[in-house]
Amino acid sequence: MATEILVNDGGAPARILPFTAGEAIVAGEPVMMHTNGKLLDTTAQFGMLGVAFTAADADGDPINVITGSGVIVRALVGNGAAVGDYLKVGNGLLVHIPNATSAEPLTHVGICVEANASGGTTLTKVLLI
Repeated sequence: MATEILVNDGGAPARILPFTAGEAIVAGEPVMMHTNGKLLDTTAQFGMLGVAFTAADADGDPINVITGSGVIVRALVGNGAAVGDYLKVGNGLLVHIPNATSAEPLTHVGICVEANASGGTTLTKVLLI
């Protein structure tokens, strides 16, 4: 059975929207829109459109994206994220900012609701904000 990406829509503030992929994208990966209107993996310092609800194998494939605030999803998160850490956009994943030392309060897009001590990037429960 596949891992579910949408954990809780918090009373339906989430929207699942159809787009076209500009490259292969993994379900749970944060995505951004290219100037050609297709979706790509996120790049650090760019805005996140949402989290891929489904995977796309190649450029031109259909892909569904979860958008919204107050939604709990399983997103790709870098190693070392602890419960309560802020998350910001990284290259194809969300990167943790330790809560107590955050100097970037306006750059976060989510909060960890589950720790990632896997040693790598893995699907982790995140509250999108």
